[in-house]
Amino acid sequence: LDPLFLLAIDLRHEENFEEYQHEAFKSFVIFEIASFVPSFYDIEEKLHHLNDLFLDDLIAFIPELRSKLYIEGLCHGNISEEVIDISNIFKTNFIVNPLPVELRHAEHVICLSSSANLVRDVCVKNKSEKNSVVELYFQIEQDLGLGSIKLKALIDLFEEVVDEPLFNQLRTKEQLGYVVECSLRLTYSVFGFCFCVQSSEYDPIYVQDRIDNFIDGVEEMMGLMMIPLRITKVGYWQNCSRKIIRLTTRAIDCGVRLLILDKRYIFDISKKEAEELKNIISKQDVVEGYRTYFRQSSPKCQRLLTRLWGCNTKFEDDVALPETVQAIKYPASFKMSSEFYQKSLLKPEDMHF
Repeated sequence: LDPLFLLAIDLRHEENFEEYQHEAFKSFVIFEIASFVPSFYDIEEKLHHLNDLFLDDLIAFIPELRSKLYIEGLCHGNISEEVIDISNIFKTNFIVNPLPVELRHAEHVICLSSSANLVRDVCVKNKSEKNSVVELYFQIEQDLGLGSIKLKALIDLFEEVVDEPLFNQLRTKEQLGYVVECSLRLTYSVFGFCFCVQSSEYDPIYVQDRIDNFIDGVEEMMGLMMIPLRITKVGYWQNCSRKIIRLTTRAIDCGVRLLILDKRYIFDISKKEAEELKNIISKQDVVEGYRTYFRQSSPKCQRLLTRLWGCNTKFEDDVALPETVQAIKYPASFKMSSEFYQKSLLKPEDMHF
């Protein structure tokens, strides 16, 4: 039984491993996540340990897993007797005391130091993968709920301003690659912003230079779009006003469920963000936000550049970097010497249900 059982597992995992290897963007996402969290086990590590596991190991592990299992449920709908009856089913069947809060799993994300300018390089594992991927991540600040609504509105508006010009310049005009995008990134309650390009024609150094060149020209671009920026602001305000504000199935599928379980959900955040955008935020606020978080001379500009090198590019590990840039050659050692954001939970008064 053991050999057959392991063979089935091996085949399934090898198939997933091949799929993971053949898609540069998918493998890049896994590689990127590993850069942010204290510990991460990639597919290769799992496959390595899988060779030493047998069915008896799995059977012996089940009681240990159940002894440490923590279950948290979400009832979708109005608080009624039916909902209370359903919740009581779980309470009567799971008679042990709940796991203390301090023992529950909590995700943490790395806290980049002031003026951090980091770069991490890795080569594709599949030797036929021609695509390279470059992502420039700017870490901004931790999400503090209602206290961060203006900041989130600023970042969202900044995305509205730069998204189309970025695509037009790097995708349409320069034709760097098929994937050219930018977006707000909320990683375990920490705001960030990413510029990402996937290219099969150019090496990551060239792609990085073109991304940096675009970012350096953003303030000048905003100075030339006085009227378009007002139109963008009005359009984005209307979009915020139309966002989902009810717990529909679609809303649950969009990640609202995870925010509720994470105790970070603000029911009317879209409405509050729209009000902030309409009544308070100005063009100068967007410019100052850019100067604060994206201009390299600012101490609050914290950058992490991640480069995945395709098979048709040549990565040279011994190339000297500028003095202001720090290479992450040993991620485990780097993370051991780094600080991490503590998980931020919203106060009850911030959670409007």
